[in-house]
Amino acid sequence: KWNGIKQVLARFGISIDEAIYFGDDNDDIEPIKGCGLGVAVSNAIPAVLDVADRIADTNDNDGVARFIEESDLFENEESIRRLAQESPDFVQRVPPAPRYNLPER
Repeated sequence: KWNGIKQVLARFGISIDEAIYFGDDNDDIEPIKGCGLGVAVSNAIPAVLDVADRIADTNDNDGVARFIEESDLFENEESIRRLAQESPDFVQRVPPAPRYNLPER
């Protein structure tokens, strides 16, 4: 998993230090430790919680989405649109969840 993440980051010119990784299980330990910011959901296994830089709410409570929203990782909706336009093969084409009111592609 970690090797694949490093390859994707390199392909898009993103440094490992700029990357944020979210995880909850054994295969997430190395990426959480290696990325610039490693975030575990609070229902992760203890080993993941131990190495994470931050702890988000559980995955059942939309912990990753809430962390992103509350951290202002994207300054505004225009930043999300720009990311989608600049890296269309990086941004997965999934309809946004209505409750998050994300722009459609």
